[in-house]
Amino acid sequence: MSIKLKPVAWLMASALLFASCLGSDNNEEYDFYDDAAISSFSLGTMSKTVFTLDSKGEDSMYVEEYKGSEYKFSIDHVNGKIYNLDSLPYRTDVKKVIANITSKNSGVITIKNIANDSLRFYSTSDSIDFSEPRIMRVYSQSGQYCKDYTITVNVHQQNGDSISWSSEPQCESLASMTALRLIAVGDGVAAIGTDGTHLLGYVLKGGSWHQLTFPEVLLNGDHRSVIFSNGKFYAISNYMVLSSVDGMAWDLISTANVGMIIGSCCDELYAYGINGIMVSRDGGITWEDDKMDDNASLLPSWNINVTVNALRTNPDVYRVMLSGADGTEGETHIWTKLVDNSSLNPKTYEWTYVDTSGEDAYRLPSLSNLVVLPYDNNEIAVGKLPDNTMDSFYVSLDGGITWKKDMTYYFPEGFAPAGLFGAAVGDGNIIWLADGTTGKVWKGRLNRLGWSSAK
Repeated sequence: MSIKLKPVAWLMASALLFASCLGSDNNEEYDFYDDAAISSFSLGTMSKTVFTLDSKGEDSMYVEEYKGSEYKFSIDHVNGKIYNLDSLPYRTDVKKVIANITSKNSGVITIKNIANDSLRFYSTSDSIDFSEPRIMRVYSQSGQYCKDYTITVNVHQQNGDSISWSSEPQCESLASMTALRLIAVGDGVAAIGTDGTHLLGYVLKGGSWHQLTFPEVLLNGDHRSVIFSNGKFYAISNYMVLSSVDGMAWDLISTANVGMIIGSCCDELYAYGINGIMVSRDGGITWEDDKMDDNASLLPSWNINVTVNALRTNPDVYRVMLSGADGTEGETHIWTKLVDNSSLNPKTYEWTYVDTSGEDAYRLPSLSNLVVLPYDNNEIAVGKLPDNTMDSFYVSLDGGITWKKDMTYYFPEGFAPAGLFGAAVGDGNIIWLADGTTGKVWKGRLNRLGWSSAK
């Protein structure tokens, strides 16, 4: 039933008259409050449409219900706004919603029609169309005051577990490389490789690729021994440790008995040494043997990757994972260690070898050009199968012990490198991919990792 403002006032007057009659026998007086405010707002049972593949691999659809009350709504009394910071799941139906709304001191709640300015009484049993912002008006118990609230029900407009890919400027110089790896440089990316004789590097910044300049001591260096950490490039060649802020001007930090630099975590740099893994905690000036719980002969020597993820239970403690093969076609080896960065003097633990011998069905397969990346607080891996194809990303949810194909992660259209490829993860949860044959570059991200709260 639709009403105009005047009938609402008549309703309030009737309530006053009725209350006064109730108290006439015993001369009791009743106070009616002037507060006009919505005190709580929540949604009832919601439904969303889910698309999936059936047992035959064909598209299938079903409707799934969930509790709308799990999504909290903020009430801005000053500006008269009610909204949910955490948007409802993708493809949620908000055209017929049961809302649970209460007002201060039991004030009367009405809702404005979409098509005109008429009002109707709010009822807990009537569904409401929240496909667009709705205006609700609440009247004080005394009937003398009212306040409008604009209610916005936010719904995600993307599938959170889908990757949105975009093409980036092409780097044709990659085609001349005989070895290639990508490293994240802040919100950009660098391609490091070799032409078979000299070290080469290119960085994407300002929408175009720029060649890096390596000093003579690095020209014959290993492309795998260049990393970017804490705003600097680091490289090791002939036992000399160098760093650069921009990849153009390089400074000699130290000479040390270290070979290939492999990665970093917080203020620690990691490199291979004579006895195994070495660590520097002062930016590469001094180095010492890091503790290991097993034989250094189990360290990977090919397709070496170091990933860092914060623990779900403590964001100040990081799990560092070292992975790679024991040869070009060898078995994959994985090591992990913890770094506690919760105090001024970070505590670091020893490297532990991950024995996956009993997990043959879910071991990370031997993949050529293996790249392991930290993503969504897990590890993801990609590489080439023996037939030179790339069928899927592999995901580990348990720190490298078991790995499974995950169709949530898929390659961008057109990414089918015939030869070399590179992959990296940078700031903003961006995944970078590069085809070393064509020089084409893509970046993508799981949609939900790019969502921000909206008022």
